[in-house]
Amino acid sequence: MNNREIENNIRNAYLKIQPNQLESILSDCEQKERRYVLVEENRNENRWIPKLAMMAIAFVLAIGLFGYNQMVKINEVVAATISLDVNPSIEIKINKNEKVLDVVALNDDAKLIIGDMDFKGSDLKVTVNALIGSLVRNGYINELTNSILISVDDTDDVQAKSLEEKLMSEISELLSNGSVLSQQVVLSDEVKSIAENYGITLGKAQMIKELADKTTMYNYEDLAGLTINELNLLSKKLEESGINRNGQPSDKAYIGTEEAKQIALNDLGVSEANVLLKKAELDYENKKMVYEIEFINNNVEYEYVIDALSGEIIYVDREYERNTSSNSNPVSNTPINNAGLQNLVGEDKAKQIALTNAGVSASDITSYRIKREYDDGIVKYEIDFHVGNIEYEYEINATTGDIIKSERDYEDDYRPTSSSKPGVYNYSGSTYKVENGVVYEYDDGRWEVEHDKKVENGIIYEYDDGRWEPDKKVENGKTYEYDDGRWELDDDDDDHDDYDHDDYDDDDYDDDDD
Repeated sequence: MNNREIENNIRNAYLKIQPNQLESILSDCEQKERRYVLVEENRNENRWIPKLAMMAIAFVLAIGLFGYNQMVKINEVVAATISLDVNPSIEIKINKNEKVLDVVALNDDAKLIIGDMDFKGSDLKVTVNALIGSLVRNGYINELTNSILISVDDTDDVQAKSLEEKLMSEISELLSNGSVLSQQVVLSDEVKSIAENYGITLGKAQMIKELADKTTMYNYEDLAGLTINELNLLSKKLEESGINRNGQPSDKAYIGTEEAKQIALNDLGVSEANVLLKKAELDYENKKMVYEIEFINNNVEYEYVIDALSGEIIYVDREYERNTSSNSNPVSNTPINNAGLQNLVGEDKAKQIALTNAGVSASDITSYRIKREYDDGIVKYEIDFHVGNIEYEYEINATTGDIIKSERDYEDDYRPTSSSKPGVYNYSGSTYKVENGVVYEYDDGRWEVEHDKKVENGIIYEYDDGRWEPDKKVENGKTYEYDDGRWELDDDDDDHDDYDHDDYDDDDYDDDDD
């Protein structure tokens, strides 16, 4: 109710209260010409009239003011929050009538975009048009970076969907050559935490969470610093997410997939017609936008990682498989035109590190395979080989020679027998045995391989933090545990029967129970 309506209500109430008896009084005066007309005043009967009038006026005013205040309060309630992300991150808070209550800049770039514009009370459409215009004028949306993310946070799903579709349509009309992304925000504690930690909108936080959840190559910190256009280029991994896209993101800031592919082919000295292309795409690795190019030539698979801005070859890998005895020299895998890889330990050294750790000699191995990989900024060797019926797998840091991971297991369908008279040890209530250097634990009625344990000279070693550490041993029927640089009697030693391998009889268990 506005001020004019309030005044009219007051006027009408007052007129209804005051009696209109002017004509009656004048008529009496004509009938009694030249005579005095005595008018008796009944104070008791007329006293209530002005009071009633004032009460009516106060009542109307109270009702009007109450209604006005309620209307103001309702219009100040935030019904939805819309975020616009390019690299500037802006939040727009609106009421149920799509009137703007506040526009918040979440980073310095956003402050520049908003400037001294005051949007309070403006229509949402007017506000969005002004902000998009400012983004274009200040160069944040252009032919090199043409993406914008719209995120709607509204507890009413139907209203949120309608608002998302309307905004996407309006902004797509404004940015005819742009790429417009839109989504509804699904609030969670993790999304809120990401947004707060990195000073970004809930919408961008939700997008980078979905990207990071798709692959271990990405983390929140790295992705939070990327623009929406860069995230859009990576978002092929989000095709099944709740993000909608209208238009393609621009990759004109980079050398392009075709040029990156040609750089790789020229480096190898082959033509595209002579290779089988497996992969050519833009990606993000080790804090850089890169192109990954993979192809096969003469039964060798090549992988190139190329800087997306400069075209520099960051990494080259070629993979081959071979079945060979250890006496055969492995094929050289010299880095291709990449000075940064000259400091690697080399395949021969990596092989020796793996063999030494496994406790086997080169003459024992068969089906040897080595592959150099570039994973999350780390160059490593992946080594597989067999000794008898045991398969060994190693990952070795190609720069330092450190063992990243080691595993050993029996081949499928192979079951060890007791013909080799294995040693059996009881440690802290658990029973272990050893066959061909492999440690097994008897658990739930069967023997299971302990990949992180090995036995040397009667001592069980455990693989921890990249190296083998002494763990337990048995001497004179007592179990000892290695702790803080010295051997100590196991506290649980009295709770079970300990015995070494000389006390064990093959008939004490049956392998058929595996």
